[in-house]
Amino acid sequence: MRLRKNPLAYGCPYDQAREDPGMGRFRETLLRDACKRLDESRMCRYDRRSGAVAGTEVGRVGSHFYLRHESVREFNERLRQHATDADILVVVCSAYEFEQLKPRSDEVAELDRLRESEVCCPVRSDELFALADEPAGKAATLLQAHVSRAPFSAFTLASDAGQDKRAKFPTSKPPISAGFHSFRLIFGRAIISRNGLEAWMLFPGRARAERSR
Repeated sequence: MRLRKNPLAYGCPYDQAREDPGMGRFRETLLRDACKRLDESRMCRYDRRSGAVAGTEVGRVGSHFYLRHESVREFNERLRQHATDADILVVVCSAYEFEQLKPRSDEVAELDRLRESEVCCPVRSDELFALADEPAGKAATLLQAHVSRAPFSAFTLASDAGQDKRAKFPTSKPPISAGFHSFRLIFGRAIISRNGLEAWMLFPGRARAERSR
């Protein structure tokens, strides 16, 4: 309905909208493009000749946890069988789900303090250091500090990590929790074995401990 009322807002050329007021061909194009992207991310199997679409286990996990196909594609391309803890952390925290987790000016000092502590942030690498000022770097710091039970002085950091009890919506899923689902997706695909399983198990355990308080 919205597409027919305002086709230009959805990227449909004016001439095509006049020729096809029902938007049938344009909707088919959108659907085929979406299937191609999902197929490239291994979230479905798409037969371009017949138009048949079949779901995959990766697609089911991704849709259940609302993971974007760009993140799943990154996992497929960058994770390897013998990935280290640092490799796993970099890939997961580079997921598109964390792109809004930008470091704020009043958080920089505390984030640096957490990174300098080997107790709070034991996983270290040159790539993690290079991401320090980016959303991926902040996500990596919060994930490690969350597992280490490190206290946060900044209200915004506690809120992002899901540890602040004064949050307006304490039952809502905090941004950092996307990491739990990312680890589950990694383990489910068997890209990595022991490291991925151990890392995934840490986060839900920490979350259960918080809820039981």
